[in-house]
Amino acid sequence: MEHEEAATHDSEEQADELVIRVSGAALPDGEQERETILQDLGRQVGRILSENHGIHADSVTGDVGPQYTQIGDGCPVCGHSCVELRDYTYTGNGATASAFCPECEWAGTAIYRLIDYEAHRSEDDWRSAVASDRNSAHYHGY
Repeated sequence: MEHEEAATHDSEEQADELVIRVSGAALPDGEQERETILQDLGRQVGRILSENHGIHADSVTGDVGPQYTQIGDGCPVCGHSCVELRDYTYTGNGATASAFCPECEWAGTAIYRLIDYEAHRSEDDWRSAVASDRNSAHYHGY
């Protein structure tokens, strides 16, 4: 179950994720060509880690374009899916809320960050400010 898996991961395992960003690369427009580049890059990164450093990665994947992270809504301790959020406080780039799990009585703070703006032009036409290069994504480590 997804919530139970998330609850069992500790911060040490999370730190073992490696992120590589390449900016300013003129990539082809075709989806198949981009996918081929991503697969080639993944194979080469995996090979270099293994051959040069003895690191065997479970998975090496890539994506094109800005990315954002999100966590599940389950309790970080027991995985219960009905964490209560209340008392929102707005901050410079998001909000915080008091979080409480009625199942195991864990309490903490939920942290929200602004990740994008979307403009609704018509019924079927939503535009992302980040994907359309009207706003740029900024990446921060934990």
